[in-house]
Amino acid sequence: MRLSSRLCSALLHFHNPTLWPAELKAGVLAGCRVIPNFVTEEEEAELLREVEPHMKRLRYEKNHWDDAIHLYREREQRRWSPANEKIIQRIRATSFPPDAEHLTSVHILDLHKDGLIKPHIDAIRYCGDVISGLCLLSDAVMRLRHKDRKDELIVDMLAPRRGLYRMG
Repeated sequence: MRLSSRLCSALLHFHNPTLWPAELKAGVLAGCRVIPNFVTEEEEAELLREVEPHMKRLRYEKNHWDDAIHLYREREQRRWSPANEKIIQRIRATSFPPDAEHLTSVHILDLHKDGLIKPHIDAIRYCGDVISGLCLLSDAVMRLRHKDRKDELIVDMLAPRRGLYRMG
């Protein structure tokens, strides 16, 4: 499901709108998707039941290898319960073209209430050309900055709880 341009605009806030070249703004609107309530409360609970026992054993880290994240826990998971595998497949089907190759593991990131993801550019070799995520437990705001005009071209994207976001 693709959101209407009106709803998508409500989830994206462009700072300094007069500075945005029309083509670039259109590219952001075309490349960023947010689907609220992608999973139900029950599906969110099922995902958490599966990952929390593993995550609770990890401590919150202060420094990431590329200095992109502060106060976080992370891990990768390859195998899922049958119910959660259906959710993962639904994420993939919604986020990627049918013929796309997928990473074998799902990246799980838990931010502490005081944690943050710092400005960075994801490496295509680790992430591919599409970033897709499911926001669980709380809403989040993702601030995206242009790599060359980072103080001028800024867009905030609301990632609502249980919502799926996709950039690419």
